Amino acid sequence: MGNVIDLSARFQRKPSSAEIIAQAIDDVQHDWLTFAARSQLNDYFLVNTPSWVDSDQVNYLSDLTALGHLELQLKLDVQVKSPPFVDGQLGWVVDVRVGDHVVSTPPMPFEAYARAFAIVLALKLQRRLVTGS
Repeated sequence: MGNVIDLSARFQRKPSSAEIIAQAIDDVQHDWLTFAARSQLNDYFLVNTPSWVDSDQVNYLSDLTALGHLELQLKLDVQVKSPPFVDGQLGWVVDVRVGDHVVSTPPMPFEAYARAFAIVLALKLQRRLVTGS
């Protein structure tokens, strides 16, 4: 008779914060690239932000003022790094604090993209770190 493998222990183990963060970054990056290929990044951004976010005639992927206002409303602690100051990388990077963790976006071609990515990532991480999934 074959061996029986008990998978219940795998599903009972709570993922570590590092695993949750890595998975969230992968998920946002995958979705980001998918929607970018369809020229729908602003739609992706709006779907992943709270319902009170103004979606009428605002393209968050090109409006730094709107992004800054949203960061303030969400009480996000962010640090924006311009391309010459990112360790040999070409592109904008945003560090965002979520709880006790500081997470960096991948390098982005535009500041607005990096800041929007950071907002979506922070919101996703806030939900996942609370639920542990």
